[in-house]
Amino acid sequence: MENSLLLEDFYFIREINCSSTAKISVKIELNADHPVYRGHFPDSPIAPGVCVVQMIKEVVMQHYRRNLQMTEAGNIKFMALMNPNHNPFYYIDYELSFPDSDSIEATAIVRWESITYLKFKGKFQDTQ
Repeated sequence: MENSLLLEDFYFIREINCSSTAKISVKIELNADHPVYRGHFPDSPIAPGVCVVQMIKEVVMQHYRRNLQMTEAGNIKFMALMNPNHNPFYYIDYELSFPDSDSIEATAIVRWESITYLKFKGKFQDTQ
């Protein structure tokens, strides 16, 4: 499917499930060969937190076909390390609300099986 925007081939979207307009679940695959892992960290690659947050935003942008910027990060909690050599696949589960025509409020959980890797709550605004 589609690859990322700013992060180029850092991840790939493999599957999207929509239970409603406001609830989506996206299966992504991290690219363990991406250059970012040469610096973070070569012997034990860990997905940088800023890249994971960017990925959360980009998936919403691609799904809703909107140019967005993050205007608020009410809560970001990193709970486990994402190592693409141990597991390249993750789900991002979104609950979204649309308080007005120019913004999206998002709660997202990055997970795989019984492990939660990240919890995010924030707001995105159209960048017209």
